Amino acid sequence: MRLLTTLLTIGIVAFWIAMNTAYIRRQIEISEQGRYERGVVSFLGHDLRRERWMAIYRKGERMYRRIGYTGLTLEKIFGDQSVEYHATVETVVRGKFPLPL
Repeated sequence: MRLLTTLLTIGIVAFWIAMNTAYIRRQIEISEQGRYERGVVSFLGHDLRRERWMAIYRKGERMYRRIGYTGLTLEKIFGDQSVEYHATVETVVRGKFPLPL
């Protein structure tokens, strides 16, 4: 029983050391990236493509009315020796410009 307790304790400590080492290596890798690249990587996560869409509203007399939308599509593409990020921004607004106040 004492041998089992010792082996279990050694296993837990070894696992803790391995996980902390992996965490520190990851943090060092992230800190070496530029600010923009960190934002792109955190937005994409483990996905190769991600989209975010939002509606555009304008306040009318009694309520808000939807007058358009905007969206961002970010895609990670693996090249021969590098990784490329393609960003597409799409915005559609219906109405007259400039919008009357």
